[in-house]
Order: sequence, then C-alpha cells, then structure tokens
Amino acid sequence: MADAFIKLEVSLPSGRETVVVSQCGTIADLKLVAQRSFGQGFLRLAAPDGRLLDPAKSLRLSGLQDGDSLIAIAFVTWGHGRFGGDSSRVQDQLHNVQEICRTGEAFAAILADGTVVTWANSSRGGDSSRVQDQFRYI
Repeated sequence: MADAFIKLEVSLPSGRETVVVSQCGTIADLKLVAQRSFGQGFLRLAAPDGRLLDPAKSLRLSGLQDGDSLIAIAFVTWGHGRFGGDSSRVQDQLHNVQEICRTGEAFAAILADGTVVTWANSSRGGDSSRVQDQFRYI
C-alpha cells in the first residue's frame, strides 16, 4: 500500500507554513517537520478545534484532515517580574523550548539540547547563572 500524505497549514505569530507529512507518522513527526520549516521551535500544536494534539498520537488517528490549519503554541511570559513574568534577562536564551517547569516564584525552561534556563525570583531558584554550565536535562 502506498504511503498517504497530508498537507497542513501551521501558524505562528511570525507567519504561516505549509507542511506535507506522511500519515504513517505521529504528531511529534509533524511538529518536527513544522519546526524545521519555520527554523524555530515551539511547544505544542493545537488542532483547528483548539484541542492540544498529543505528540505520541498517530496522524491517522488524530482526526486531522488534508488542508487543516493548526496553531503552533510558542512560549510567552507575562505578569509581575517577581513571580516569573519578566523573562527579559534570559529572552535571548529561550529558543527551542521543549518544556516549562515552575516553583512558586521561579521558572525553568528545558531546551531541545538539554540545557536549562531559569528566571524570576533569584532567591527562589530563578537565577542559576553561576552554575549554568553544570545544568543539563537528561
């Protein structure tokens, strides 16, 4: 049986890309193709109905149809700086964010290469600059 392909539109605030992927793949495969097309990472993909797509789910079982428009969920912070809203000190490091973790007053971003970036209340774990070269998520 020939491999079937699906053509989808993926949107970020910076623009829109058309991607073509095999229906034999997963949502994670689709995400990777879209990230390569945009030349930047993002956290998740949302279906046209707004539901977040499970990266482990197959494209065949996802309910996506040829021509659907998806939203790529990028990373944005806001709010009072003490509680994590101000990430401007580390903004240039927040590329290819894979996961966000938080405590009451500090945040950590795990990047695609395994590095960890922290920000917010420095007395609560938000400043790891002195040990940054020792941080690695495995």
